[in-house]
Amino acid sequence: MSTIEEIKTAVTKVSRQERRELQRWLQTISEGEPWTDETLRHEIELGLKDLEEGRYRTYDEAGLHEEFERIKLEGRRRLALRQGKQPDA
Repeated sequence: MSTIEEIKTAVTKVSRQERRELQRWLQTISEGEPWTDETLRHEIELGLKDLEEGRYRTYDEAGLHEEFERIKLEGRRRLALRQGKQPDA
């Protein structure tokens, strides 16, 4: 299975809202720099290598929800800082 096929399969397992959040996150993760095909492929390869070497965490539904909330909070904090605003506590 190709990397793209693996990603497509994984993405089908999350809700539409989570896919939109993932897409927004991917677009902003590099501090506003757009992803190129090359940088995206590189990051995907790193992620797959981490998986193969056991560097990952598993989550139950509650834990996954908490992790998404943590990621969203951090994203909002970083966005506020970039916009020159005081981040929420």
